[in-house]
Amino acid sequence: MKIFSAQVEEGKEGKDGTLSVGPVYRNLLSQNEFRPPDSDINSAWDLFSESVKKYPGNKMLGWRKFVDGSWGLMYGKLTRKFEEVLQIGSALRASGAEPGCRVGIYGSNCPQWIVAMELGLRASYDTLGAGAVNFIIDHAEVDFVFIQEKKVKQLLHPDSRSASRLKAIVCFTSFTEEEKDKAAQIQIKPYSWEEFLHLGKENPSEILPPQPFNICTVMYTSGTSGDPKGVVLTHETIAIFVRGVDLFMEQFEDKMTADDVYYLSFPLRIYLTAWLRNTFSGSKLAWLNRGYKQKYASPLADLLAFRKVKARLGGRLRLIVSGGAPLSAEVEEFLRVTTCAFVLQGYGLTETCGPITIAFPDEMCMLGTVGPIGLYNELRLEEVPELGYNPLGNPSCGEICVRGKTLFSGYYKNPELTRESIKDGWFHTGDIGEILPNGVLKIIDRRKNLIKLSQGEYIAIEYLENVYGITPIVEDVNTLPVSTS
Repeated sequence: MKIFSAQVEEGKEGKDGTLSVGPVYRNLLSQNEFRPPDSDINSAWDLFSESVKKYPGNKMLGWRKFVDGSWGLMYGKLTRKFEEVLQIGSALRASGAEPGCRVGIYGSNCPQWIVAMELGLRASYDTLGAGAVNFIIDHAEVDFVFIQEKKVKQLLHPDSRSASRLKAIVCFTSFTEEEKDKAAQIQIKPYSWEEFLHLGKENPSEILPPQPFNICTVMYTSGTSGDPKGVVLTHETIAIFVRGVDLFMEQFEDKMTADDVYYLSFPLRIYLTAWLRNTFSGSKLAWLNRGYKQKYASPLADLLAFRKVKARLGGRLRLIVSGGAPLSAEVEEFLRVTTCAFVLQGYGLTETCGPITIAFPDEMCMLGTVGPIGLYNELRLEEVPELGYNPLGNPSCGEICVRGKTLFSGYYKNPELTRESIKDGWFHTGDIGEILPNGVLKIIDRRKNLIKLSQGEYIAIEYLENVYGITPIVEDVNTLPVSTS
């Protein structure tokens, strides 16, 4: 059996009220010690600025634009986006921002979002409601906000009391006259994106590169209850995370290159006939299960059937990485066969700076799993007695705990929650995993968001909602526990 993780410590049986813990695992490339970081890349700013020097002519950040009756894909140049970042930074200084000043960003992914984030800002997920945004502005002591146009109304709503502390707001596009008037009434200076770029161009300021230990971003994410949590990520953490991804990718025959295009969100829907699925997918799947690589498994099936799927996906698609929620083994298997691309699952949290595990391409034994631990972290499972999970049992199951170099520093202004989540250096994720005999991780449950029934049984709300959500006629599910006492 092929092994994908190295066991570096034995598990320990719980004694005197302590919980049992499973063995400690590392990536095979870090079995003896973590690889040294890149000495030239110590911050998110180094990553961006060095990329500009290395690939000045490359494209950066694409977006769709309606031109001449149809949608077209537009791109900006890397050097132009670098200029925009400098201009935005200069505009902030011209508006009164000083080093260490709190600047927030609120909206969905778009080119302006990425440009603003290059400055290292406080960010919140765009799914958070008005109350959460109100809390974040106060909690993070935000002075300036970059905001998506459809979120402006929410920010300037009379109930958003914290907005009055802001000095300026910058819209990704532009404000309506009504929005400008509302901002002026509470003494906030509104800028369109182009106006703010112009302000920076007219008032250039000196670049002050961050230090590795400086905070890169405080990412606010919704908690299972209560107010949002501010996850603190340093520049060093970001730089080491990217270094780990580079080292991980180097071990494979198929390389990512500067010519590849990355798409951040991919709601994939593929409709194929039963004939296509049954006639060709079964044959290709059989060869994949025998250990053949994707490109050699069934060239005939790819030529006669699956090239059409590939063409509908743009013709260049080579890699699909799924995260955020479990992908069923059946769906993953189907996509691996039909898309002519590597389809992998990864696992991570905001607190881990993104994925801490990711599956390997061309390894069918990782189907339905999230792969082994990454290069700069260690992983172990901890006992969850109330749910019957034992990391020393067979199979080895328990709460996923992680320690290493790509973890967050703590929750902003919340030392108590930080101590609850990080114990003896181990971050407790709240997710339940199973370590398979080959050393890869499979997500099987969730410790948090549990309801205890009157007969003493624990129920995982998220699992219930996922089961109900499988039914095609169910669009959305909301589980509400009601006490009968």
